[in-house]
Amino acid sequence: QTVIHILCSTSPADFVENDRVQQILDMHKSIPGLSSKYDYSGFLPLHTALARNQPSKLITTILSCNPSAVALEVKSYSKSRYRDFLPFQIASAMDTELDIIFSLLRNNPVAVSSGVPVS
Repeated sequence: QTVIHILCSTSPADFVENDRVQQILDMHKSIPGLSSKYDYSGFLPLHTALARNQPSKLITTILSCNPSAVALEVKSYSKSRYRDFLPFQIASAMDTELDIIFSLLRNNPVAVSSGVPVS
């Protein structure tokens, strides 16, 4: 689990949102590939932020650090209920703000045609 994963998984009440956003941007600058690393559960930082229902500003910041994450599923070895889910599917399951869901779909329109994973 990377520092960015930890920042994406902490309760919104634990940090001031702007501080976390700045910390994520600082980490991304110092270690550019960090936002594209999977954790031990098969989650990217974007998946973690969506699954923890983080504020939209934090989610858009993570997305700006790793735009290709919109097309990447939670790894299949994950035991999470989100296994094989794309980011828009996690966002939909978490009742995320519609602006975020639409942004995820706009950035990966092919995701709609791929459908919901069958387990």
